[in-house]
Amino acid sequence: MEENFDENRETEPAAEEENLQAETEAEVGHMRMKITGRDLIFKIFCLTITVIWIFFLLIPPYWLIISSLKDGTDAFKTPPSFTPTMPIHMFVQVEANGDDYTEEDFKVDSTKMLWMMCERQLGENASDFTVQLVRDGLVVAENSISTMTFSNVRYDLFPGDLNEAAMDVEKKMDAMLQIQDVDKKFITGLAEPVQTYKQDGRTEKLFESATWMIDPNNEGFLNDNERVSMDCTVLYAGYKNQPSAIFNNWYNAWRNFEMDGVGFFGFLKNSAFIAIACILLHWLLNGMTGFGLSKIVPRRLSKPLLMYFIVPMMIPGIAATLPTYILLMQMGLTNNLWGVIIPALASTTNIVLFKGFFDEIPREMFEAADVDGASRMRIFVQIYVPMSLPAFSVIAMFTFVGQWNNFFWPFMLLKDTDKMTFPIVIQQLMNANAGKVDFATAMSMSVLVSIPTLILFGGFQKQLTNGLALGALKG
Repeated sequence: MEENFDENRETEPAAEEENLQAETEAEVGHMRMKITGRDLIFKIFCLTITVIWIFFLLIPPYWLIISSLKDGTDAFKTPPSFTPTMPIHMFVQVEANGDDYTEEDFKVDSTKMLWMMCERQLGENASDFTVQLVRDGLVVAENSISTMTFSNVRYDLFPGDLNEAAMDVEKKMDAMLQIQDVDKKFITGLAEPVQTYKQDGRTEKLFESATWMIDPNNEGFLNDNERVSMDCTVLYAGYKNQPSAIFNNWYNAWRNFEMDGVGFFGFLKNSAFIAIACILLHWLLNGMTGFGLSKIVPRRLSKPLLMYFIVPMMIPGIAATLPTYILLMQMGLTNNLWGVIIPALASTTNIVLFKGFFDEIPREMFEAADVDGASRMRIFVQIYVPMSLPAFSVIAMFTFVGQWNNFFWPFMLLKDTDKMTFPIVIQQLMNANAGKVDFATAMSMSVLVSIPTLILFGGFQKQLTNGLALGALKG
């Protein structure tokens, strides 16, 4: 009995310990399930916010590219379309009523007809118009014009509304025919079977306009000067899709990126000079300021001086616009590229970023170089600059983008065309050449101007990512 009692006394603590351990493990498991559930909810929330932010960040560049591929008027349609409309090639087929109607007569008449159709059908996303002459069921001649060519030369020949200036069409016929000859759009000696094309409301409107142009007895919205004395009958109007023309706006933007004799590369030189000069001066001035606050100025003065740089950030930038402009004017820097560069040099953000990087470099390195007799400039250039390349890369990228897209100060200061930068030129071209440079063409110009920035970001993506990551860790 005593032996059994002793055995029970020995086994009871062991059982209690096992039960306690089991209860503890159950509680820990329950807590882990709670934590895991909370973590899952938090992860889903963070992922949702990230996806939403990515979506909204992608909207502006996506809309820029899509707008550059649209027709000039299609970009303003409501509700907006998030995909470009397929360009079309519109055809009108006419049949000669007699054998005395020559191909030269057709060339003159169809040229006038094409110009009228382009004027009236703009906004239908048509890339080309073609008038075909049919005899005995065969197409024997055709004349074509692209809306891109029409837009480029139309306002040079007819500064006002073409319909109101239709009486001058006969006077400008030689110039219009010369354009057709240069583009080699008039083709004769054909013997091709008549083709059928797609039809919809746009082709019905085109057929109606073409009929009014030819039939002198048909009452319509055309005036007498817009009629074409063709001894023909309109047979058919149709269209076919023209996928290759979807990038016409980009070609048109490149072709029209010229103002007062200065072309694309002239404006590229100005924009690049301002951006590169700002980068180098930011590196030198802001970098040395951050270095001084971090390693040279005593610690008891470093923070007050840093606040001296930070406080002006609380003043709205627009409040300093007028004093800055008056100062630049008194310095003779209006209409000068340096007038755009100087206001951009003071950057508290860059000073704080440089100081943060330099603070993380051990002071012992500075003191060792100082003991070895190195000057402050040598310490900065040979020790701190190589160790802070990520910071220099980040500042270079953001400075480049900011100055490349800078509109305000170039618009305020630069008046001569040969000194203008890309944003000003696009704005000036839209105002001065509304016919040649419409909204879609301006968007295409913006895409062309963005290419150097995309190349720079793509080439230095690794350095930029490392710089931002190190800045986050050091901050």
